Amino acid sequence: MKSKAFIFFIHFFTILSLTGFIFAQPGSLDLSFGVNGKVITSLSSLNNIAQDVALQSDGKIIVTGFLLSDSSYKFATVRYNPDGSLDESFGNGGVVITQIGNTDDKATSIKIDTNEFIFVGGYTWTGNRYDFALVKYRSDGTLDTRFNNGGIVITSVGVFDDMANSLALQNDGKIIQSGFSERFFKLDFAIVRYNTAGTLDNSFGTGGIVTTAIGALNNRSQSVALLNDKRILLAGYSNSLTDNNFTVARYNQDGTLDNTFGDEGKVATEIGTADDFAKSVLIQNDGKILVSGYSFDGSKNVFSVVRYRIDGTIDSTYGVDGIKMLSINSIDDKGSASILQSDGKLIIGGVSSNGSNFDFALTRLDSTGNIDANFGNVTTDILSFDDTLTSVILQDDGKILAVGGAYNGSNYDFVLVRYNNDLVTSLNDDKNKNTIPKNFSLSQNFPNPFNPITTISYTISTGKLLADSFVKLKIYNLLGREIATLVHETKSAGNYTVSFDASSVGDGLASGVYFYRLSVTAGSTSASGEAVSFVQTKKMILMK
Repeated sequence: MKSKAFIFFIHFFTILSLTGFIFAQPGSLDLSFGVNGKVITSLSSLNNIAQDVALQSDGKIIVTGFLLSDSSYKFATVRYNPDGSLDESFGNGGVVITQIGNTDDKATSIKIDTNEFIFVGGYTWTGNRYDFALVKYRSDGTLDTRFNNGGIVITSVGVFDDMANSLALQNDGKIIQSGFSERFFKLDFAIVRYNTAGTLDNSFGTGGIVTTAIGALNNRSQSVALLNDKRILLAGYSNSLTDNNFTVARYNQDGTLDNTFGDEGKVATEIGTADDFAKSVLIQNDGKILVSGYSFDGSKNVFSVVRYRIDGTIDSTYGVDGIKMLSINSIDDKGSASILQSDGKLIIGGVSSNGSNFDFALTRLDSTGNIDANFGNVTTDILSFDDTLTSVILQDDGKILAVGGAYNGSNYDFVLVRYNNDLVTSLNDDKNKNTIPKNFSLSQNFPNPFNPITTISYTISTGKLLADSFVKLKIYNLLGREIATLVHETKSAGNYTVSFDASSVGDGLASGVYFYRLSVTAGSTSASGEAVSFVQTKKMILMK
């Protein structure tokens, strides 16, 4: 007769094998999504390019961008089910087309608030110049006509062209839209803040508008991030007469430059030997700032990242003297988007040349700026022509979504690609929920494997961020089905421990892999409060 120990190890290694099958190689295509991990959507016979992506609380995916039809560009927003199929309950067969001006409307960014309202930002041609444009939709894709008496806001930042490319939602419901504005034959960083009703917030800058000149020539803001105290970070690039440099500016709540950051609120960093283009800014749990994009290294473009301390000085412990430059295919690589995992690893997305055309490209760096060997460099050829990656995001299960455009031989189409990941954790940065955790943690259950009782510990922020928070701790099976709720209540800051008894669920749970997920709504005493500040999921094994 086999011993109990022998049977235990047989079951244990069987489950480990199953787990290895489920958690495929990080960076590999998720074959359960679309067709072999890819979804291509043709919205017209002309160019259609996705620009940004956001996730609903139910896992549905909303992608925005623009399409060309009838000789004019229009905002195009598409909603997909979690498997990549079109959600036909949204708009017209899953698609919403919005024309703002007469010839040229381009959506560049999207955010979803806690009430599932959808904000899409971009710019529109008004007849003699480009202006910021902001649209608010209900969850079914119809315009929220209560917003600025029609659902659409057009804002002239200056007297010349203004182009918005990034959005952020404050916890108080105010909306930040950023980009750049032409000011007397040069471009400056530009921010507009709106009240919840869509009116300009007169407590911010001058009539709700702030512009900042940094370099001697053009300054283009490309990305925005919000600190917990409502200070605002813009990142992009500025021209120093000879070339473009990574540039970051930090603003106080009222729109004035934060003089505690860099040189009177501004930092410009030269990375390569020529032009450097910053495309994304993220804030770590410890307040350090990650800015990524691409730089010219003397012979080609490469992905590049800089990490700054809270005061704007370069963090020399990251990469080489605070800077990381890396090549994907040793030909030409352009980083365009990034997302931060809860373990401190940074995923950078962009495109890489294979010698004849550009493909989607992803890489991952650890918390010190070194390439993560478990992920490596990933490239994906969509349709054997040029592809352009514009945005990346993490799902709650850790999988990676990348969106952009794929050329089909005659025009570009919307494209989504989903990749597997070895992280069952998500950190909602400004690209998704606009809040950054401070000192939250979810510990590994103990014992693990367990039978039938295990203990789960977690910590709610003890920093200045919040007093009370609404906390949910739930158990899920491998299919993602909720099987138990351990915590669903308001908690003050502190350390907590809860026990889970697998025998108490129904007739008892079978041996296998399960997940437990902690989500915290910072500063709220109800489940429908402000934006989720922290979400983390971990794996545990029940072994009978």
